[in-house]
Amino acid sequence: MKKVAFIFSVIFAVALILFSFSFYAEPVFAYNFQNVPLVHDTDNEKNTQSDFVLRAKFSTKFATSSPNRKHNIKLAASKLNVKLFPDEIFSFNKTVGARSLERGFLPAHIILDGEFVDGVGGGVCQVSTTLYNCALLADLEILFVRRHSLAVSYVPSSFDAMVSSGSDFVFTNSTASPIIIKAIATDDELTIYIYGDIMTRKLVARSVVTKTLPYVVEEIEDNTMPEGEKQTISRGKNGLRSVGYIDIYENGNLIGSQLIRKDIYKSQKRIVAIGTKSLDTEPQAVN
Repeated sequence: MKKVAFIFSVIFAVALILFSFSFYAEPVFAYNFQNVPLVHDTDNEKNTQSDFVLRAKFSTKFATSSPNRKHNIKLAASKLNVKLFPDEIFSFNKTVGARSLERGFLPAHIILDGEFVDGVGGGVCQVSTTLYNCALLADLEILFVRRHSLAVSYVPSSFDAMVSSGSDFVFTNSTASPIIIKAIATDDELTIYIYGDIMTRKLVARSVVTKTLPYVVEEIEDNTMPEGEKQTISRGKNGLRSVGYIDIYENGNLIGSQLIRKDIYKSQKRIVAIGTKSLDTEPQAVN
């Protein structure tokens, strides 16, 4: 009986260690090979060109972003050196890993509950969005994607991909051959490439805004401003409803369109401060 109890305790301890490792270890994706030969790698140019062709590329710009946001984009993009085999699944969160100060990410603007606030890793969603669009154009199967609560400026509506600790972007290599994903970020532009076998059709993304959702104006009193004076605190921005399509071409001819998404993006309130400070002057002294 003691022997059985001892064996059970050993098994339980090993299981506990494995569980703890899987829960606390830094996320690593099995197919993120650091030394995978790339098509543009001149040392392997002959071999890779015979095996892979460019299926799609997609670029977004971030020239006006803050230095911290640019840093986060470049850091996340550096993780996207990936070879994915047929039917295997890509997880953005597992590949890029947690966005934390300990892992080198910095505070920058993020969208949270319909508002722009500072958060560690701001800008990483531009990387996931750029990859999402590239994956669509490469004709890969999207398994999970989520929009932002607000429309973003770097892609048309219905073509963004929000990621966070609780929301992933996931797709699978639905082709019959391996694919290679490579991201290159300069000081003002991010470009993602997907290589694989030859595509027999061309895919084009199309965004259609179906309705504008006007912003509301909120007035707040400010007793530090002269009575009647107005000052705009937040300019406001319309929200919208939109749909995303993929148009399919063969031999230069449009052969069909696929509706892939319907989205609603919130409006942002216009906030105006109204002065309430009295302008009464003190009575003048009479000689």
